[in-house]
Formats: sequence, C-alpha cells, structure tokens
Amino acid sequence: MIVRDQHEELSGWSIESIKNANLTVKHQEAIAEPNTSSVMHMWLDGSELCAQHWDGFTSRFDGKTMKLLSQVFTK
Repeated sequence: MIVRDQHEELSGWSIESIKNANLTVKHQEAIAEPNTSSVMHMWLDGSELCAQHWDGFTSRFDGKTMKLLSQVFTK
C-alpha cells in the first residue's frame, strides 16, 4: 500500500506488514482529488484487501498486485 502524506512524501508497506497493525487514519478531510473517497476501515478477506469508504461503498483489491477488483455500494 502506498500512502501520500500532507507533505507529498510517499511511504509504502506490504500487506503482510499491515496485516495485524492497529492503524488510525487521520486528516482525510483534506482530500481534494477528484474521484476520491475517505477510507473508514480496511481488512483482509482471504487474498483480497478490502476498503470501506465514507461515501458508502467497498473497494476490493488483489492483495498481491493491488489491482482494483471491484467497488460495490453497501446499505
């Protein structure tokens, strides 16, 4: 996973390194890019990384390639 901080610096972590980490994501309200949505929660489902977005949908990524597999609106 690649994260860009408020100073435009990039950091990266493997899925294994964050698998059991207690992560807190702050300051997503500063996202100004088009087609973005704040992530509220992330989890692993088998080999897929799932991200629940504030705007009411879940993104699923391949855990090895980080390719977006699907986005589904939730109730």
